[in-house]
Amino acid sequence: MNQKSIITEVYLEQKLLECINLSIQQKFDESLNQLAEILESACLYFQDEKHPKLGKFYFIYGNTLLQRLEHNTEILNNPKEKSKSKSDQKFKINENSIIKETSEVEEENNDNDDQNSKEEESNNNEEIANKIECLNIKENQNQEQVDDIQLVWENLELSKYIYMNQEQSNDVQSKLVEIHIRLAEFEAWRDQYENSVQEYRKALYLAKEIEEENFSRRISCIYFQLGNALLYENKNLCEEQALQYYLKSVEILNNILTFKKEQENVQNIVVESAKYKIGNKYIYLIDQKEADLFKDRNTYYYNKKRENKEQKKNHTHCHNNINTENQPKNGQCCTTFFAKIYIPKSEQTHIEKSAIEALDKHKLPYLLPELLDYISKKFFKLKNDGIKDNLKWDKQTQGYLTAECLKGGCQQFFIQKIKEFSIRDQSIETCNSFDLEKNHPKTQLNFLQSQNISQLINQGYTYIKNFINNTDFNINLYKEFNFLEIDGRFEEQVNEKSGRSDRVLWVSLSEISDKDFKNFKEICVRLTSIPYELNEKTQFLAQISELFQVSYFKNNGSYQEKHFDSSFEGNQDNGRKLTVLYFSNLDNDINCKDQGKIRIYPDFLKDDQNKYVEFETEVDSLLILKSRVIPYEILPNNNQKRYIIRFWVTGPADKNKKQF
Repeated sequence: MNQKSIITEVYLEQKLLECINLSIQQKFDESLNQLAEILESACLYFQDEKHPKLGKFYFIYGNTLLQRLEHNTEILNNPKEKSKSKSDQKFKINENSIIKETSEVEEENNDNDDQNSKEEESNNNEEIANKIECLNIKENQNQEQVDDIQLVWENLELSKYIYMNQEQSNDVQSKLVEIHIRLAEFEAWRDQYENSVQEYRKALYLAKEIEEENFSRRISCIYFQLGNALLYENKNLCEEQALQYYLKSVEILNNILTFKKEQENVQNIVVESAKYKIGNKYIYLIDQKEADLFKDRNTYYYNKKRENKEQKKNHTHCHNNINTENQPKNGQCCTTFFAKIYIPKSEQTHIEKSAIEALDKHKLPYLLPELLDYISKKFFKLKNDGIKDNLKWDKQTQGYLTAECLKGGCQQFFIQKIKEFSIRDQSIETCNSFDLEKNHPKTQLNFLQSQNISQLINQGYTYIKNFINNTDFNINLYKEFNFLEIDGRFEEQVNEKSGRSDRVLWVSLSEISDKDFKNFKEICVRLTSIPYELNEKTQFLAQISELFQVSYFKNNGSYQEKHFDSSFEGNQDNGRKLTVLYFSNLDNDINCKDQGKIRIYPDFLKDDQNKYVEFETEVDSLLILKSRVIPYEILPNNNQKRYIIRFWVTGPADKNKKQF
């Protein structure tokens, strides 16, 4: 059997983890023996010694070699271990001393009688032989150490070379930081402190690009080690430079400790804010009509619940008491409820259920880390932008910005969560042509040709050019998106787990103004008709959805990594059945042949994970694919900025056949 056929990427990863565990147990020899075999197998599997995925293998091998060298140095520097080897110190001699002792022995033997001469000569020859043998062993050990030093350098440098030739994402740069740190420690281990300082500075430069300097433990550690290396380098003014790095390291650690102390207070503020200011406020920001209905229905059920003789009288609670459950708003009294939802579960609308789930007090503690990360990134981005613009930064400014980020960040975060839950748990009511005719009477169900529907069902995707087929429409739609971008409507995905660098705008159909965004409204109405048309012409069982995400890809290499929009797995299934992507840009102004393409993997679930199909994001083109079956990625865009409207058709998963 071919060796490559029994080696898989998963197998190599598992073996790599086993070697790492052996290193943790300080079984370095065993770990290195296995790593050598794994590295050989990996090169055979990937058929290229400089394959991008081999960077990790070279790093772990070089790192383990360095760990063994460091471990052996610790043993030699240990007083107890030194005492054990005192008996061997008499053998630490050079070749000249051996020759000298040999000649002295020969001269002495000439003066003695024959019998004593033979005995002493025999003893001395044996002693000299032992010394020479020990010298050879020492030379072999030194040669092995030299070989290890060379291997450490070669493997770490090769790993660095591989990562430097990859697209410089945050993950890749983070790995480069680790490599530079280990190279710096390696140079310090062999007393090459000038090289060590250079490597630490490279690591520091890269780390600052991907981490928030004032709150990064890794950057603090680099500053500290850089100070040590400067002192050992012992150049002029090294003490002053080292002190600056030490102080910077301490400053960062103080920031981290202060942040941890304040984090508990922030958590309490967030919980109270979410607990007492939910429901109507967030629903209103998503859909005003829905919010008005919610307020009326919530008031009705509140009054119905509290109905008795005492509560029919004039109420007696104090509006000035901050603990009063219902505070007056805009001159009204007891008409708007933020703290509780009194509508029975069976009577709640879909968006109300989503709001309740997103703001459930029992789930809030689990959302807090994600929320705090979202708010802190917004805070530091605004702070750094202000400092770059030479704005004054003091305690008053910091307090104001913190309050604004908490207020705005909570609002944006929970609205986004409500919309995510909304798209995940769409009503099971299926779309039918009668509903579409009632809501949008001018929309016809003729956008998908039979060929497109057949391609979608059989191959999992279909690509349609000239979907609207109107040049003026394309230009005006692009202008509307540009206006939204200039107005700051697109938000950075600071808490997005999947790798992406685009900005997004979530919007429901009811939020789009017919007057101000006529073309945006028109394309969204047409996209909304797709599930109706599929149900009309097939047995698709698509469900109602009127929520859209508009992605803005800047011309600075913005991208989105390969990902599924949904899954057949219960904990990852968000209800999305089809992903619909509509592309808007100005192709006549740019050359988009090699930029901003979209790449799909139609056979990913059929064990052919590397086979892909590419499409150019042409203006007025539409791509529809099965969300649970086909992953996709959007390649870096370095030309004109472009926009993508994403619309998801929801529906139950076909878990048996796994076709939808």
